[in-house]
Amino acid sequence: MEVRHPHVPELQSIRGLAALAVLLHHCSFLFVTSSTFHFFAEALFNAHAAVVIFFVLSGYVLVRSLHTKR
Repeated sequence: MEVRHPHVPELQSIRGLAALAVLLHHCSFLFVTSSTFHFFAEALFNAHAAVVIFFVLSGYVLVRSLHTKR
Protein backbone atom coordinates (compact mmCIF):
# COMPACT_ATOMS: atom_id res chain seq x y z
CA MET A 1 0.00 0.00 0.00
CA GLU A 2 1.43 3.36 -1.06
CA VAL A 3 1.46 6.19 1.49
CA ARG A 4 0.22 9.40 -0.06
CA HIS A 5 2.26 12.49 0.71
CA PRO A 6 0.11 15.39 1.98
CA HIS A 7 1.64 17.75 -0.60
CA VAL A 8 -0.88 18.60 -3.35
CA PRO A 9 0.91 20.23 -6.28
CA GLU A 10 -2.33 21.48 -7.85
CA LEU A 11 -3.14 23.56 -4.77
CA GLN A 12 0.39 24.94 -4.68
CA SER A 13 0.04 25.92 -8.34
CA ILE A 14 -3.20 27.78 -7.70
CA ARG A 15 -1.61 29.55 -4.73
CA GLY A 16 1.32 30.52 -6.96
CA LEU A 17 -0.97 31.90 -9.66
CA ALA A 18 -2.88 33.91 -7.06
CA ALA A 19 0.37 35.35 -5.70
CA LEU A 20 1.47 36.17 -9.25
CA ALA A 21 -1.83 37.97 -9.92
CA VAL A 22 -1.32 40.12 -6.82
CA LEU A 23 2.28 40.84 -7.83
CA LEU A 24 1.25 41.91 -11.33
CA HIS A 25 -1.54 44.05 -9.92
CA HIS A 26 0.91 45.85 -7.65
CA CYS A 27 3.41 46.26 -10.49
CA SER A 28 0.73 47.91 -12.63
CA PHE A 29 0.81 50.88 -10.24
CA LEU A 30 4.51 51.50 -10.95
CA PHE A 31 3.99 52.41 -14.59
CA VAL A 32 1.98 55.22 -16.15
CA THR A 33 -0.83 53.55 -18.06
CA SER A 34 -4.08 54.56 -19.67
CA SER A 35 -7.41 54.15 -17.96
CA THR A 36 -8.34 51.43 -20.46
CA PHE A 37 -5.26 49.41 -19.56
CA HIS A 38 -5.96 49.88 -15.85
CA PHE A 39 -9.56 48.69 -16.34
CA PHE A 40 -8.45 45.52 -18.13
CA ALA A 41 -5.69 44.92 -15.59
CA GLU A 42 -8.27 45.14 -12.80
CA ALA A 43 -10.52 42.68 -14.62
CA LEU A 44 -7.73 40.27 -15.55
CA PHE A 45 -5.68 40.43 -12.35
CA ASN A 46 -8.41 40.57 -9.73
CA ALA A 47 -6.03 41.03 -6.83
CA HIS A 48 -8.74 41.14 -4.16
CA ALA A 49 -10.09 37.74 -5.18
CA ALA A 50 -6.56 36.40 -5.57
CA VAL A 51 -5.73 37.38 -1.97
CA VAL A 52 -8.83 35.59 -0.71
CA ILE A 53 -8.02 32.48 -2.75
CA PHE A 54 -4.42 32.53 -1.53
CA PHE A 55 -5.38 32.72 2.14
CA VAL A 56 -8.16 30.14 1.90
CA LEU A 57 -5.88 27.65 0.17
CA SER A 58 -3.06 28.40 2.61
CA GLY A 59 -5.38 27.65 5.51
CA TYR A 60 -6.54 24.43 3.88
CA VAL A 61 -2.97 23.28 3.17
CA LEU A 62 -1.91 24.12 6.73
CA VAL A 63 -4.84 22.24 8.32
CA ARG A 64 -4.27 19.29 5.99
CA SER A 65 -0.59 19.07 6.91
CA LEU A 66 -1.34 19.32 10.62
CA HIS A 67 -4.12 16.74 10.41
CA THR A 68 -1.87 14.12 8.80
CA LYS A 69 0.85 14.51 11.47
CA ARG A 70 -1.28 13.21 14.34
